[in-house]
Amino acid sequence: MKCIHCGHNHLWKRRKARNSFNKEQYQCPKCMKYQSVISRHPRTAKILLLDIETLYMEVRGIWNLKTEYIQPDRVVKDWSILCWAAKWLFEPEIMGQVVTPKEAIAREEGSVLGGVWKLLDEANIVVTQNGREFDIKRLNSKFLKYGYPPPSFYSVVDTLKIAREKFGFTSNSLDELGKTVLGIGGKVKMTMADWDNCAEGKKEAFPKMLTYCKRDV
Repeated sequence: MKCIHCGHNHLWKRRKARNSFNKEQYQCPKCMKYQSVISRHPRTAKILLLDIETLYMEVRGIWNLKTEYIQPDRVVKDWSILCWAAKWLFEPEIMGQVVTPKEAIAREEGSVLGGVWKLLDEANIVVTQNGREFDIKRLNSKFLKYGYPPPSFYSVVDTLKIAREKFGFTSNSLDELGKTVLGIGGKVKMTMADWDNCAEGKKEAFPKMLTYCKRDV
């Protein structure tokens, strides 16, 4: 394959081109310019199922339980990502990572972002429950904080949004949709104490949180 810019007869394959399922991006080692080439054999879209769990904020100086606005300087500890879980559609393996107890106490999640960023960068379509408003925005915020570039373009299929817009189920919760639509259920039962235990760095709480996240996927 020749470079369309300088005619050099060898190109480096880089990655898929943004905003396209059937294009590959190449770089010329001589002029260093890029070009996109349509694949001879269109790829099947890579569909990723994704879920994250986060740790709550801790604030101080609240006099009213119904306070509608909390000043940023009243935040003692900000929210953080506890874990993520994901799988490729039709593939059996459910992947995931969870932070350490020390990282949870410090509200640090840098150690678990690389894996989920790589999956999002590979995906063409990401399926989530309430992911448009929560999971994707939360991950994007942390990618920016820790210096990651935006992942390659992907479309988002939000099962909660589709359930609300297209159907009239009694409940649109993930557990109920699983039972009603797919005939599966059995979410790992969690209480606020489980999040408290993670916030306090209790080791036994973290495997349970990851199992909960994987079960949702």
